[in-house]
Amino acid sequence: PIISLLYDPNRPYMTNKKRTIQHTVQDSEIRIVGCVYDQESMSNLFSFMDILNPSTSSPFTVFALYLVELIGRASPVFIDHSKQDEYWDSTNEAIHNAINHYQEARSDYVSIHFYTSVTPQRTMYQDICELALVNKVAFIILPFHKKCLDDTSTSARSTALIRPGVQSTNTNTLAHAPCSVGILVCKSALTGAGAIPGRVSHHMGRQFAMLFMGGPDAREALSFADRMVAHPAVSLIVIRFLASEYRGDVESERKLD
Repeated sequence: PIISLLYDPNRPYMTNKKRTIQHTVQDSEIRIVGCVYDQESMSNLFSFMDILNPSTSSPFTVFALYLVELIGRASPVFIDHSKQDEYWDSTNEAIHNAINHYQEARSDYVSIHFYTSVTPQRTMYQDICELALVNKVAFIILPFHKKCLDDTSTSARSTALIRPGVQSTNTNTLAHAPCSVGILVCKSALTGAGAIPGRVSHHMGRQFAMLFMGGPDAREALSFADRMVAHPAVSLIVIRFLASEYRGDVESERKLD
């Protein structure tokens, strides 16, 4: 109890002002931490980044973090793959190959740095927040803690946990991150049949709707929407919700909205 009063492991991630996409200078580099657990979440991350429309005037620097739960008494491991040519498992290597393939096709406007974190699930958020803090990241992307399971024989759809503890990792990251955080929920593939994972064709139209509820989170989401509409294949509708007679609204927030 005394140690917990004297030492707060989350204090290093606390900043006076969180970095956001909204306050990132227009037409400048955007830094993102993208967290993945498997090849599917990596593919979903690629697709989402393409929809955000990186360009030569506003390139993306992505810090891709493969998260592996440490089980047993072994020590945690953090691998920077630009310095260490080693893999934790076969999925680790497959993800690295996919990253290389993705970046080669977008080398003018996307730069990806690949890391692997092998740590207990309960402290995994600390590696995520540390990576974001050290690299002055504006946005962290986390996979939703559940994924869809399609039954091709019956066309039925169900969900399953990616693995136990992911929801807790997401919650802790949201609470302690030094920047904006988004949770990527994929109910279906973002790419069309036969498309290269992560590649959104300029001829493949995408329609999106944004629900604007008001407040800082909604304004941050609107900043993303503003980037998306610059993509020639994206059309967007924004629906704004207003309380009757502004009940419960904070005047200062309403002015910012």
